[in-house]
Amino acid sequence: MYLIYHASELKGSLANKACLFLSHEYAQPHPVVTDNGLKEYLVQEMLDACHHKKGWQYLVQWVSYRPEHNCW
Repeated sequence: MYLIYHASELKGSLANKACLFLSHEYAQPHPVVTDNGLKEYLVQEMLDACHHKKGWQYLVQWVSYRPEHNCW
């Protein structure tokens, strides 16, 4: 069984205001900047991998980032 909602019943979401809800703000680490000026981030684990065109793509979990920041 699928729940069906009409678009008129949906409400938009509002971004969290850190000044109002400090305890809900998720601190994210700054990248490590190398001597060459390159930004590097730390990977906690590789979640998945897939062959794409002539190479590979990896789904990674970044250190101290939430799951919505995972990207291919």
